[in-house]
Amino acid sequence: MGQDASSTPYFQGPRPKLDEVRVRRSQDYVAIRVGTNCFEVVHKTEHKEVRTVTVDPLNCDCGDAVYHNHICKHLIAALYADGDQDAVRAYIELEDVI
Repeated sequence: MGQDASSTPYFQGPRPKLDEVRVRRSQDYVAIRVGTNCFEVVHKTEHKEVRTVTVDPLNCDCGDAVYHNHICKHLIAALYADGDQDAVRAYIELEDVI
């Protein structure tokens, strides 16, 4: 397992663009606020595991974030739940495509 979500941020400097594939996958997850910048993220139907992520700074301990330095589906779900403009816009753009 990776680092705790409250540890050193993985994304420093300008935030990478949200990837369409990850945005699409993030729609299968629900993020529940558990602190000021902290969310628990769980799959809407499978409920296998819960990820604790932070949105300020951006942190998730999944492999996509830790090893590939991507803004993962868990972070995107949390950003959307937090009302982040980029995440909201990405969700709207997906709806326009469908």
